[in-house]
Amino acid sequence: MDYILICDDFSIMFHQIVFYKEDIKLNGPISGTVSVSVKTDKYAAKSSLDLYHKDFVKFFNDLIELWKSLKSGTVIIKEPYGYQQYIEIESSNGKFIIKGRLVDVESRSFKIDFEQGLDQSYVIDFIKSIQQFDIENHTV
Repeated sequence: MDYILICDDFSIMFHQIVFYKEDIKLNGPISGTVSVSVKTDKYAAKSSLDLYHKDFVKFFNDLIELWKSLKSGTVIIKEPYGYQQYIEIESSNGKFIIKGRLVDVESRSFKIDFEQGLDQSYVIDFIKSIQQFDIENHTV
């Protein structure tokens, strides 16, 4: 399943989510990969982040709680090492700011830092989809 947030000409998608049972058992800093795609009418980028499964689940859960509470706060998911890729979502007064850094890890042809503001009303469908996230559906 893909998890997509769309706002006018901006979208961010978490997809090709794969965590490895054997790596999870080892409890190491990396247990899988998550592809992230960002697109606007001016640019597009796609990369894969090496992540720890617990960090990714916490990112989704913390984002759900941030949206429910409408309190000011920040959630972030970032690689524990490597290219310093990250996605950060900040909430304040019913507004969300999504920012991050993606790097073309295969050919190193780009590094993009992005930031996009949006109203909380654009986040509801994304929240509904990530509420359905189950790590077991993304484990091999």
